[in-house]
Amino acid sequence: SQTAQRQTPPPPLPPFTSRQRVHQLPGTPAGAPLVFLANVDGRLEPQRDCEPFTGRPPLDWFVDAARQFLQLAAASVGEEGTRARCRRAQPLLALPVVGTGNGGARTASGRMISRLLEVLYDFTAVHDIDVALVVKGERRFSAAQALRRQMAPAWEDTLGARLCGAALELAQRATADELALFIGAGVSVGAGLPAWQGGPPPPPPPGGG
Repeated sequence: SQTAQRQTPPPPLPPFTSRQRVHQLPGTPAGAPLVFLANVDGRLEPQRDCEPFTGRPPLDWFVDAARQFLQLAAASVGEEGTRARCRRAQPLLALPVVGTGNGGARTASGRMISRLLEVLYDFTAVHDIDVALVVKGERRFSAAQALRRQMAPAWEDTLGARLCGAALELAQRATADELALFIGAGVSVGAGLPAWQGGPPPPPPPGGG
């Protein structure tokens, strides 16, 4: 009979404190995405730290946890030499709209999204790391997109005059029906266009992959 190989349990998670509210989940296998846990449950905070009219912590309390996550994740990525996954040029972090579930900031989700976007713009300006703000539901997604358009730097500042001019020319040609797309079969088949051999595109693989 084969002896079952015993796996060493991961070390216990350090306790959360008022100063350290984010910890990296220990025992993550090599090459797997890093996981971080944060204390954003405002219902457990002492009343002296809560707003008198809501009984919950102020938005800054939730935003501070997001900042801690970003700094800890950036340090962990640098220390472990984590390479970007899926052929990305830079590592990618995912951040939810903290506190808007049952944490106590549900009624302030719009203001929370605005505050988090400010934090993310500041973070990505000084780190070679991408961050995706994960929102739940179409309404919050639309709100996040509208706020991004208001807060994002002008295209000219990001792309430069030459690329902006090229983008404007392409947009004008597309509007005037003067633009034709030339793409490879790997893109066209996935978009439902005929394959190079002609005929209908092959059916998608099981699971929609």
